[in-house]
Amino acid sequence: MAEETKMCPFCGEEILAVAKKCKHCGEFLDERKINKDNCGDLISNADVNDKWKQRFRAVDFFVLDGRWWKYRPGFWKTSIGERFQYSCTLYLADFLSVVAATLFGPIYYICKGMWLKAIVYSVLSIITGGLFWIAFPCLASYDYYRYKLLGKQW
Repeated sequence: MAEETKMCPFCGEEILAVAKKCKHCGEFLDERKINKDNCGDLISNADVNDKWKQRFRAVDFFVLDGRWWKYRPGFWKTSIGERFQYSCTLYLADFLSVVAATLFGPIYYICKGMWLKAIVYSVLSIITGGLFWIAFPCLASYDYYRYKLLGKQW
């Protein structure tokens, strides 16, 4: 008897429908986090302003679980125009937030409630001679998405 299978939402490989962890990429499967409709509900009900909700939708369009290094399956098949539109939303929806994250990185993160990342990014910036400072503006949307919607700093 053949067992039911499904696609892993993280790597796109075929796995058993009852699997709790993907045997290919090692990711744990938590349906409430990867369900697209549920994520839309989380964004709509998030305690943030409308500009942040736009950014959260852009993060949700790009990546899985707010992880900037894991693109959604089929992401690269979307049109360049659509990807550009979401990029602009992600980084320019609230230009002052990006400027604040760039100029006042650790303070900005602490004000948003992500004090642990503020400390780690600051230490890494000191170790790398300031090179890691770019993480503050580049990762602010992803980090805040994970913090507000998933309750995680890591």
